[in-house]
Amino acid sequence: MMKFDKLFVILILLFIITACGSKKDRLIGKWKIEEMKLAGGEEIAEEVYKELIEGASFEFKDNKTFTVQMMGENQTGTWELSDDVKTLTTNAENGQVSTFTIQELEKEKLKMTAQENNKESFTLTLIPF
Repeated sequence: MMKFDKLFVILILLFIITACGSKKDRLIGKWKIEEMKLAGGEEIAEEVYKELIEGASFEFKDNKTFTVQMMGENQTGTWELSDDVKTLTTNAENGQVSTFTIQELEKEKLKMTAQENNKESFTLTLIPF
């Protein structure tokens, strides 16, 4: 009976570990913009805001490639997430490198702030597509 109890505990622990997955795995998938805010509380004109987020999507694949669709344009490249899951770096095929600070990375929400010239420029809140 004691062997059964130990085996049961081990199986439960394995289930918990695999069910939670890693935080990095939570990034994988297709996301849409729920909210976009400029740094410093600057306002985005409503018509520009709608054009930016309408139909916009971010897709991060497990082979470390990404696709961003925004305003009728596609951008592809590679991505890297830091070991501490606090910094996302994207390298677009056109040579543009972007750095984002991750505030929240959960199964149902990704919140990150873009950094330009070592300053915050905008914050995106994304939800699964």
